[in-house]
Amino acid sequence: MSTIIVSDSACDLPDAFVAQNPIVKLPLNIYLEGKKFEDRTTELERLAIYQKGSLNKNHEATTKPNTPEQAYRFFLNEIASQYDFAIGQTVSEAVSPNFENWIMAAGMIKRDYNQLGSAGGRMGSFGIRIINSGTVFAGQGILAAYSAKLVIDGVGNIQLRRDIEQFKQYIRTFAVPRDAVYLRDRALQQGDNSIGLLSSMVGRALDISPILRCYQDITEPVVKVRGRVAAVNRLFAYAVERINEGLKSPFVVISVAGDPTELNQYEQFNALKIVAKLKDVRVMTTVMNLSGGINLGPGAVSLALATNNETRDL
Repeated sequence: MSTIIVSDSACDLPDAFVAQNPIVKLPLNIYLEGKKFEDRTTELERLAIYQKGSLNKNHEATTKPNTPEQAYRFFLNEIASQYDFAIGQTVSEAVSPNFENWIMAAGMIKRDYNQLGSAGGRMGSFGIRIINSGTVFAGQGILAAYSAKLVIDGVGNIQLRRDIEQFKQYIRTFAVPRDAVYLRDRALQQGDNSIGLLSSMVGRALDISPILRCYQDITEPVVKVRGRVAAVNRLFAYAVERINEGLKSPFVVISVAGDPTELNQYEQFNALKIVAKLKDVRVMTTVMNLSGGINLGPGAVSLALATNNETRDL
């Protein structure tokens, strides 16, 4: 039986890793300067968008979830025709209705598959399960990478879902935005009032950079650091500590709303690479997905790993 992991395109992973593993992405809807397109962009295409300045705050940009019909067509035409079983993993249901829409799509597929499969010459059955990742962006990448390893290891489909549901509680996802005012403005466009105008203005005036954490569907600032460089270095130092303690999965995913080679300017990033190599942990860097870039802003850095360390702050 062939099994595939389906994440939405908010999932941050290098293109090469996705191509080499049982992972596919269902494209979200991007609206950029009046134009709508499905986000099937490559890392190079996203990097060009960031470098062009198309997501700067003076440009109109937003992201929309899949409709149930879009998810239905994707799973039926691109997944059910090639695989026997699919596990869909959506961005946190706290920030998007994707989970609910995919659940609706799965119901439609279960209703229609036998009839449509016979008409199209398909043989056998198709199973589908939808999981709310509870996280975003780089965190989705951690979940997809772990899930793909289980598939490759031959874990059965019933146990597969149980292991994924259990594992996702260990995922910690963090982000350092470049501009707190940009973050506030984009959040308001998405109906999120959690970041106030006063705090964002003070943050800019005093060069205070918040470090955000998404954990089990809750996104909140967990610490404020003087200076963006110091904030990013603090995030990488946190990752070094967790790697030394031992991770629940041998992956760290780091995404940048820009050029990932710029990470080499951070002292603690180089320390992270050294420790990861010693501990046989794979650090994967990638150009941030467009949904993440739109919401966090150009230049934002996100990091995710899986740990059972319950430390709230960095």
